Amino acid sequence: MKLANYSHVIWDWNGTLLDDVAIAMGITNSLLEERGLSQLQLAEYREVFDFPIIEYYQSIGFDPAEFDQLAEEFFSRFQAARSSYRLLPGTAELLEQLRLHGCRQSVLSATREHDLIPAVAGLGIAGYFCSIHGIADRHARSKLERGRRSLQELGCDPQRTVLIGDTTHDSEVAQALGIDCILIAAGHQSRRRLMQQSAMVFDSASDLL
Repeated sequence: MKLANYSHVIWDWNGTLLDDVAIAMGITNSLLEERGLSQLQLAEYREVFDFPIIEYYQSIGFDPAEFDQLAEEFFSRFQAARSSYRLLPGTAELLEQLRLHGCRQSVLSATREHDLIPAVAGLGIAGYFCSIHGIADRHARSKLERGRRSLQELGCDPQRTVLIGDTTHDSEVAQALGIDCILIAAGHQSRRRLMQQSAMVFDSASDLL
């Protein structure tokens, strides 16, 4: 197992554990269509998706003045799709292997924590994590400050902690926290974009087994 030297693994949620790219892109395209804007194809979506979300929304044509309403509409529809939530291939096996190895695991997400905790529990994996941390609102600006608090609260050794994510934001957060980062190119951003980061890039969680 490629993670054997780590004592703590911090997981991103959307696009890393949760296989939600099709759900998110479908909702985004519905919002675009309702406003007479051009819809996205998958390859384009993975090239433009970014944090903070308000800047990504503006880049695809949404009016930034409408951001609060857009965020609420998006997450309302995202919650309604909960029956479609699935884990990405290989993640369940990797969670179990890490547990057997004695590695602590946690979740750090830019999703609102009030929404995140029941979503993780709904997939039956909450027991793998010593903490599940999100942010306070639905604006998905950044999870860096929550990450700093999490490292302190959990007493993580930065030299033996790794963040697994699927976006350049995950790489930036890990770098700011002084921990390693692994990016999985099966989520919300393209492999091309991920390869521009200093993090290690793999095609799926199965590659880490």
